[in-house]
Amino acid sequence: MLGSMSVFFMSCYKLPKAITHKLLCFQRDFWWNHSETDSKMVFLAWSHICKPKDMGGLGFKDPEKVNNAFLAKVAWRFLTNKDSFWNLFYPHEFAAILKIRLPAAPAPDKLLWLKTKTGEFSIKSVYRSITQAEPSSSGLVEDNFDWSKFWKIRGISPRVHLFLWRLLHNALALKANISKHTSHTDSTCLFCFSHEETADHLFLHCFVVKQIWFSSPIGLCIDTPDLPYTLVGLFNFWLASSEATEVFKLGCALVWCIWKARNQALFDNIAVQIDEVVKAASSLYIEHSSTTTLATRSVSSFTSQQSSSNWIPPPLGSIKINVDGATLDCSIAAGIVARNSTGDFLEGHCFFDEEWLGVNGAIKVEARAFLKGLELAQALQTPSLILEEV
Repeated sequence: MLGSMSVFFMSCYKLPKAITHKLLCFQRDFWWNHSETDSKMVFLAWSHICKPKDMGGLGFKDPEKVNNAFLAKVAWRFLTNKDSFWNLFYPHEFAAILKIRLPAAPAPDKLLWLKTKTGEFSIKSVYRSITQAEPSSSGLVEDNFDWSKFWKIRGISPRVHLFLWRLLHNALALKANISKHTSHTDSTCLFCFSHEETADHLFLHCFVVKQIWFSSPIGLCIDTPDLPYTLVGLFNFWLASSEATEVFKLGCALVWCIWKARNQALFDNIAVQIDEVVKAASSLYIEHSSTTTLATRSVSSFTSQQSSSNWIPPPLGSIKINVDGATLDCSIAAGIVARNSTGDFLEGHCFFDEEWLGVNGAIKVEARAFLKGLELAQALQTPSLILEEV
């Protein structure tokens, strides 16, 4: 609304920088939810948000650039008006133009705007050219990320879509990001309590989150040695495959539910439950999928085509329980996941001991993980069982 109100004046006059800056401040304060007495912590430059969507931004308009684009339209009209065209040149330029050899067959001259495919002038193309001329921010998303396809995918909650955009730009209030702005901030992961809470750790490499990915219908094994996973690389890989659209959607639901579980652990002191996160993500995915059966088949078909290092299902009628452990200093932790022959998640558990004082932590944590796996097998009362380390 604010941008529309100023369009008339922008199309006629060069607004003072103080005015365009004030309009820009109104936009930023609204988006970041700032007030005169309260300013929120910001993790992404406003100039990046103002980039077009296919360039990784959100397409917000910078008032000063919009003003310049409208004035360019006025200049274009002046150029294409025959009555005023010659007034643009100095006498020596005018004489040089008259010396140009004309074609044998008379044809009218026409100015072409090279920033559009049709050659017709457009304010949008001017604004885009101004934006592209600025230096790009470094250290964000890879240049080859397919933002156009990212925004075109349907079947994702708009809220989750925007959340993933922020995540891919590392613009979430993660502990590692907050610690860059404030001192004496505990940046430890709330799931494993052993690593710094960065985007890639919280959503991929935390041992608890590995169990979530593994036990989901995607069946992703993060520890595959020949595939060093990153969030940007993983989602870009799914976007590049025409067969992985449904996997991309389910992945979006998973990272959203992981984030919600993290916030429950932070603000409500509720421990993460692997099975609850997977169920919530599956429900969210199904809620926004128009063809649930086809979507489920697409996920299964794509995941079954992954490398042989992925999870291998047990024989029909059997259950496979996978375990994994981790240790750091005086703490040990482990995760346990049970799945049937069709890859369906049955149950999962994790444990954490932050006051462990023994020796040979790696051996100890693996032993306790297998013990928990056997306890889960007993609770499931299955006649046929495979117990395997991830």
